[in-house]
Amino acid sequence: AMIKEESLDAINLRVDTTYISQDDEIGELARAFQGMLDSIKEDET
Repeated sequence: AMIKEESLDAINLRVDTTYISQDDEIGELARAFQGMLDSIKEDET
């Protein structure tokens, strides 16, 4: 399935806060991934 670039704006990209709050490798990965998503969204606007 192809996702058109415009539709990215409609998708609210969020990492589950339960993962982000974990104090281990999972939490680190979740925070890093969320940061990546945030920077992608900033580039789009």
